[in-house]
Amino acid sequence: MMTREICQFCKRPIPYTCICAALPSKPIELSRARVIVLQHPNEQKRKNASLPLIELCLKGKQSTNHGNDGVCDENGDFSLEIIVGRWLGEGIVDSNVWKLLNDPNEPLFIFFPLVDNALSLEDALLARKHNVQGVIGQDLQPVVSTNNTERTASTTTTTLTTKINLLFIDATWKYAKEMNAKTVQNGGWPQHAVYIRIHPSTDYSDNSFKPLRFDIRTPPSRDHLSTAECIAHALGVVEESNELFNALMKPLEI
Repeated sequence: MMTREICQFCKRPIPYTCICAALPSKPIELSRARVIVLQHPNEQKRKNASLPLIELCLKGKQSTNHGNDGVCDENGDFSLEIIVGRWLGEGIVDSNVWKLLNDPNEPLFIFFPLVDNALSLEDALLARKHNVQGVIGQDLQPVVSTNNTERTASTTTTTLTTKINLLFIDATWKYAKEMNAKTVQNGGWPQHAVYIRIHPSTDYSDNSFKPLRFDIRTPPSRDHLSTAECIAHALGVVEESNELFNALMKPLEI
């Protein structure tokens, strides 16, 4: 039996399933956000996973896109980091990333809609703009300074120029629920983090957001997005770029 030739970039058979033509000409570097993915170990074994499509587009530590080794940039920053584990803290986490996640001055949005206090991404960004901080397990409450005085304009400016850290759970819905519960149980989520939901059927009454769907893993409803779709949508909003959203979604069309 003749073996199929595999593309060295996207790791898919040539020519029928190779997606290189749909990839950006060079890895995308984010200016306003970082993507951090907590990935269930089983997802690494799935041939129909959507996260590898994002890896091929973004410059991440563990990405192999277009021969890039995925190292941090000259400032030690990154666009994509993947943490493999069943809860945050179980697997090996880069010490710099762990410090970043637990820094209360670093905004952290956790995309997990199955909690009562999850906010829409737009509401969370608006709350951040007005100096409001979220706490896991609690409603959003205004940040109160230690000296009971209002924050200065310079402090606000510093906060708003900080990148937003977007954390996604890459797993089946069953495992995602278990991973969130286990992380909460072990105190893994930083207390300053905010739960975020993406809910197209209610957030976009005009049907302006139309996910392409990851057809080989059919979701149970319009509001169940693949990891790639969720990341693409979130980055399009945070980076304020429809061009970025389309670039990340294009490989899903192949």
